[in-house]
Amino acid sequence: MEFTTQERDRRYEAIRSGMEKEGLDGLIVYGTTGVGGRWNGNFVYLADRCLFYGDALIFFPFDKDPVIFISGENQYLEARRTPWIADIRMTRQPATDLCTHLSSHNSTEGKIGVSSFAGLPAEIARQLRTQLPNVEFVESSELIFAGRENKSGEELLVARHGAAVGDAGFRRSLEILRPGVTELEWKAEVEGVMTKGGADGGFNMLGTGRAADEDDPFRGFVTPPTERKFQKGDLVLLEITPRVKGYYNQIVRLVSLGEPPAYMKKAHAACLDAKHSALAKLKPGETFTTVAKALNDTLIKHGYAMKGIGSAHTIGLDLSESFINLDNGRKVEPGFLVTIHPMVATGDWRQLFIGETFFVHAAGLEALNKAGEEIAILD
Repeated sequence: MEFTTQERDRRYEAIRSGMEKEGLDGLIVYGTTGVGGRWNGNFVYLADRCLFYGDALIFFPFDKDPVIFISGENQYLEARRTPWIADIRMTRQPATDLCTHLSSHNSTEGKIGVSSFAGLPAEIARQLRTQLPNVEFVESSELIFAGRENKSGEELLVARHGAAVGDAGFRRSLEILRPGVTELEWKAEVEGVMTKGGADGGFNMLGTGRAADEDDPFRGFVTPPTERKFQKGDLVLLEITPRVKGYYNQIVRLVSLGEPPAYMKKAHAACLDAKHSALAKLKPGETFTTVAKALNDTLIKHGYAMKGIGSAHTIGLDLSESFINLDNGRKVEPGFLVTIHPMVATGDWRQLFIGETFFVHAAGLEALNKAGEEIAILD
């Protein structure tokens, strides 16, 4: 993924400092190909790689070099291209081979952190406890996550690249979205452009439908594209989320194939106003609660209620890392990568959310995505 070994050393030193404070002899970090949660990003953060098959485990000792146990010959060969972890073991049984490795290095006692029990398959957890009965296993995903949420200069360069790729996907959307084009054709065109720009994956979804009083109403819940053809009068919500060098960018925009109905213009204007209110509070020293309150208060002023989760979140190696909610008092810090897309309920099983991704500097915000925020009206 082309990060430098200096970036690796920065990450490893910070993690080992946290391990020392918590008295950990090592860390076991699980990785797979999934998108949900925030523990998979911990694996990528240490390995500098995204898995494309099966699962894998990293053993990260406090005072020795890490080892990665990885499945699949093709994935093993591809892993050797990345210099961060030199000791790569191909295996069909990651947990068994990890336990054998620990036994051969007299590491069958002590305190080992796990990232994360929330994502670790039950069978792997059972094997670890059965084969290493004298080890105290503790949840340690936060130890890694706490460091990776503050992005470095190298990570900011990747985030800017990802935003440019996302913007290119939106521009291509405006070129091709017309009645008669299928949702799958949209996906092929947009992902083709973004792959050419450097995307190595993504989470690209859309929500389509008619006005609220028609059949097949627009609901604003994004889903995987289908063979459905766009029609004159459709509302199209685009969630364009490329992954570049492991890092996600997110831009959400509304397109109308014809003049949008008045109720949708009203909801869209409320989302934009709420987004700008939140951005005014998104600065070092403020809390996530303050940002969420700005969102909520503005939406209430427009006659809407903010949905309880999802209107704003940090983003990076996982799509949604920390949710910015009213009950999350965490402080905003420089280095945070944040997606603000106010999410409102507009009726029975209908919603709308609009926004994009920002970087928090000590002196202010950097808007990473440059695409216009207004409803794109296409004839």
